[in-house]
Amino acid sequence: MTPTTITLTLILSGLLLLSWREGVLQRYIYIERTAKLSKLWHRLGGLARACFVAAVAVLSWSIWWVLVAVVVAGLLYNIFINLYKDNRWWYIGTTAATDKLIRKIFWFINFD
Repeated sequence: MTPTTITLTLILSGLLLLSWREGVLQRYIYIERTAKLSKLWHRLGGLARACFVAAVAVLSWSIWWVLVAVVVAGLLYNIFINLYKDNRWWYIGTTAATDKLIRKIFWFINFD
C-alpha cells in the first residue's frame, strides 16, 4: 500500500467512526442513557482521533507534526468541549479510567 492509500484509508475510517459515534451519542442522549453506550461513544471518538493522528504521521513522517496533531486531537478537543459545557478549560472528569489516572498522577492540581 502506498502512503496515499494508507492516509486515505485512515481518514475515511476516522469519518466512519465519527458517523457511528454520532449515532451512538444521539441514542445515548435521546433514548437510553446507559454506561455501555457512554463507553462506546467515548471509544469511537478516541479511535477516530487516533485515525486522524495516524494520517498526519503517514503524511508528514515528522514527530513535530504528530505532536501538533496529538495536541489538537486530545488537549484542544477536550478544552473546547469543556468550554462548551460551561466547565473550566482545564476540567478533568471523575469517572473514566483516563480521568482517574490523570487525577492520581497530578494529585496536587485541582481539576474541578
